[in-house]
Amino acid sequence: MKKRRITAALMCSAALCFAQEEEEAVRLPGAEVSAEKETTEHITREQMNARGDTDLWQAMRYIPGVLLTGGTNRNESAFTLRGQRATDVPLYIDGIPWIDPSRGQVDYVPFLTGDLESIDIMKGYTSMLMGPNNLAGAVVMRLAKPKKPLELFGKSTVEFDGGGYAANTDVLSAGAKLDLFYVKGTFQWRGRDHWRLPGSFVPSYDTDGGKLPGEGGNPQRDGDRFWSKRTDLKASAIVGVTPFEALDIWATYIYVDSDKDFSAPDTRGTEYQVWQWPFLTWHKTSLNAKLTGERLNANFIGYFDKFDNRLNSYPEFGGRDNRGDPAWRAYQSGVHATSDYSDWTAGTNLDGSFKIGEIHKVSGAFQWRKTTHKVYDFANQTIEPDHTEDYKTNDMDENMFFGGAEYAINPITALTAVAGVGVDVLNPKKLWKLNSNGSTTDELTDTLVIPQWSAALFYDLSENHELHLSYAKKNRFPTMFERYSTQGTGRNKPNPDLKPVETHNTELGYKGYFLDRINVSMAAYYNYVYNIIAQVYFVPPVDGYETQYQNVEKTAFYGFEFSSELYLNDYLALHGRFGAQKYHIGYSAGGRNAKPYVALANLPELTFGGSLVITPLANVDTGAVSNIKLVPSLEYVGSRLTNAFTEGQTQTSFPSYMLAHISLSCDITKFASLSLGVRNLFDELYELSAGSPQPGRSFNISLEARY
Repeated sequence: MKKRRITAALMCSAALCFAQEEEEAVRLPGAEVSAEKETTEHITREQMNARGDTDLWQAMRYIPGVLLTGGTNRNESAFTLRGQRATDVPLYIDGIPWIDPSRGQVDYVPFLTGDLESIDIMKGYTSMLMGPNNLAGAVVMRLAKPKKPLELFGKSTVEFDGGGYAANTDVLSAGAKLDLFYVKGTFQWRGRDHWRLPGSFVPSYDTDGGKLPGEGGNPQRDGDRFWSKRTDLKASAIVGVTPFEALDIWATYIYVDSDKDFSAPDTRGTEYQVWQWPFLTWHKTSLNAKLTGERLNANFIGYFDKFDNRLNSYPEFGGRDNRGDPAWRAYQSGVHATSDYSDWTAGTNLDGSFKIGEIHKVSGAFQWRKTTHKVYDFANQTIEPDHTEDYKTNDMDENMFFGGAEYAINPITALTAVAGVGVDVLNPKKLWKLNSNGSTTDELTDTLVIPQWSAALFYDLSENHELHLSYAKKNRFPTMFERYSTQGTGRNKPNPDLKPVETHNTELGYKGYFLDRINVSMAAYYNYVYNIIAQVYFVPPVDGYETQYQNVEKTAFYGFEFSSELYLNDYLALHGRFGAQKYHIGYSAGGRNAKPYVALANLPELTFGGSLVITPLANVDTGAVSNIKLVPSLEYVGSRLTNAFTEGQTQTSFPSYMLAHISLSCDITKFASLSLGVRNLFDELYELSAGSPQPGRSFNISLEARY
């Protein structure tokens, strides 16, 4: 059945091969320094296609300042941005926040990118119209709208490794744009059978007497990563009307269904947690209206978001010496504790701007967001849970408001100055919680009100060269999880009085275009963050150990980023990026076993990467086969500390790693393309989180057709 489904997907893609698309130009565009002023990293649809990016997590790995993180018992993939966690960097799609209402972040792998027009990564400075909680920046996705009377697209990618067939990803979309109406629908599916560990991986059971699961050993062997199977489905639809040129009104619906299966076990020893995430679903609907005039611009968004997921958790740990392996036995018998999470978010955004004369522009924004979070817990479940009040353990409800204004002035042609102020408000409406000792908590916490402000200068040195200097004071409210969670054990103590995290972000940057062939972008930044929220351990311990989320650290992150694109000639182009960062902890109230934090995890001092685009037959007419591209690439991440500690309470570290990839693509007709690729060419062993090694060498083949 698996082979038939793969073949059918390839045939379906090939059946669209009556289409035509303009050839992608190799020549670099000039730096658009006269465009709307911003400090954003922009990822285009063409870049995602060229690299073979299939999800948001993959697409972000090439951005200076972004470091991928992944694994752990939640089986999630996230990132840090200039040293700050994904919790501090909200995710939006067409202006709508996309978050887990409880934890404030999401797993980035289920966000398949086949329906996106672009992705913007904003660092530190963001427009005041963005709203609340964008402490370290923002990630903004935009759905692709149709541009032609009829658009058809199909792509199927099959992946192989040392274990044979590994995965496939399929994308099908159709759209149409008429004078007053447009519509587009996209279906995406990714099914992963497994992924394979690098050949140099050494299982921990080799140093533990070769114990098997059920005997106190670690289940991870060499070869395929244990419990690495997953499926991701995403369907999106967009329908719009343009009654006149300046007005665009559209509605969207997005459905995501992800099955992460089991979280792969920690490979470092014989203690591991067994968690299963059998489903995660999103239903997101929105209504958007955009008015674009010569002087007046206005945007309206109304949205509703339903988020449901389930966690099956087995006994806390796996093997413990001679005590056997209760987690493994529970997994085999199907006995587990189940937690169902039922959340929804609704809100509205309204913003607009008005140009006064030729040099002044004023803007304003208002946002309201309501979130609810309900949890139903069931012990020792082997049957479908029943969502009744008898099993409800959490019921939380809160409102968030934002109001802001921005002023821009363009006193001379080359200079633009922007300043903005805003107010963030968090208003908890309900907190009902069943505590681990059987008591209940039913109370409201205080409303939090906190200001934010920003300013930026953009100066055009010439038509193709720009300097910018920006400053932003930004905030993030503590999440429901940080304020109220006991993490299911009762050993983490709630802290409803957590303060918001605040930061002062400063950046000096430059972008330019030289000699009709070189694009350069660089930035130096200094971000001072205080009231950072971290989980600390109480000493002396009570009943084993106790933890709590507290405002503990004051930390400065600073660094330098550089990226460039060099068009050498018709046959050769070079893309490069470089990042250097450091940090300084000014204060800490405690850490693991009451020791102060002296170093932060997942912060390498040096990262760099690049790719070479080789087009050997750029000026040769080869008939049917054309646009041949060979793209070798490298990515390097320096050594960094982990979030794990040795028995002597010494923080462990990751070694540096360098990955090599290569791809070959061509147009096999005017209507279709074929590509081949190898990822992790040298089968490098590396980790993004302690005990979570990443995939080794894999091969892929893609067939694409479009009209």
